[in-house]
Amino acid sequence: MENRYRKIEVLSINNGINIMKIRILISILSLMVFFTGCTKKDERTDKPKPKAPLVKILELKPQKIESTIQFPGSFDAKVVSNIMAPIDGAIDNFTLRENDNVKKNQKIALINSQDRISLIANAASKVDLTKMKISSLKEGDSEYQNAKVELNKALEELKYSEKLLLPVPVIAPISGIVLKKSIEQGSLVTAKQQLLTIADFKTLVIKTSVNDQLYSKLRPGQKIKVTIDAYPEQEFSGVISLINPQTDPATRTIPLEIKVNSQGKKLQPGMMALLTFVTDSKQNALVVPNDAILTKPNGEKYVFVIDGSIAHQRIIHTGITTKDFTEVVSGISSGQRLVTLGQEMLKDNMKVVVQKPMPSKVKGEK
Repeated sequence: MENRYRKIEVLSINNGINIMKIRILISILSLMVFFTGCTKKDERTDKPKPKAPLVKILELKPQKIESTIQFPGSFDAKVVSNIMAPIDGAIDNFTLRENDNVKKNQKIALINSQDRISLIANAASKVDLTKMKISSLKEGDSEYQNAKVELNKALEELKYSEKLLLPVPVIAPISGIVLKKSIEQGSLVTAKQQLLTIADFKTLVIKTSVNDQLYSKLRPGQKIKVTIDAYPEQEFSGVISLINPQTDPATRTIPLEIKVNSQGKKLQPGMMALLTFVTDSKQNALVVPNDAILTKPNGEKYVFVIDGSIAHQRIIHTGITTKDFTEVVSGISSGQRLVTLGQEMLKDNMKVVVQKPMPSKVKGEK
């Protein structure tokens, strides 16, 4: 019986120890949970909030936009004359050089025909032979006197032959400048052989060809911006003076001529120019920089505008587009503040920080 009580006592002691261990274990776990929770709470509290993105804005105002296209061209004289030899013969009195000025109806050369050359040469030969004969005779001889008479007769024939067949003059048909000289003084030429080229620099035009798709957008008198390679830092004005009514079937282009206000600058045929044609234009358009426009996967275009400090996404529809700007026909309005820098990081209704404009410098400040 005593042993039985001892066993019960031992079991009670063991159970008490186990209960105490369990209580201690529970207390340790509770403390761990408590401290873990405090740590997480502190971590959440200490973690910095994300900063609002910095953006740059532009206040939208109506302005002009133009769509342009450029074509190369070259200067050429509209009035050019290629002067030909009227007959076969030798060129005489031909002293003109390239870049010399020529007036209309000016006699620029003479052409001696082969018949005239032969006739004069034969008469001159008789004169020379007679002079040689006289030089071998003595004055007072009968043969000397006959030779003198013969010489006078030969001289008369020479004068007659010079007047019988006159040289044919070459006349300038226009006033201008000599562009090209093909022959020289004394040269033998054939009929219709080119002697020189004269151009009237007062009629200089730029010749070019444009795509036939632009035909409906072109009209005589239309103003054209002109940049000339010889004067790269200056812009000239020109107007369309001629639109060829026929399209070149090989190139599908339309030949054009443009008159240019030279503004006192010296222009010459062959000079290269760059022509800027306005294909579309609109006054008071709502224009945005191309970099401000974003595109969705489905092709929709959108921008961000700022209201207060909140960015709002706006779907837009566009019109005229140039290299740097695009017309917006719907989706935004004048006076709104458009995001032009930092829009790639934005989402609809996101808070932003607007970059302050740089302070303008005071006059005289470095």
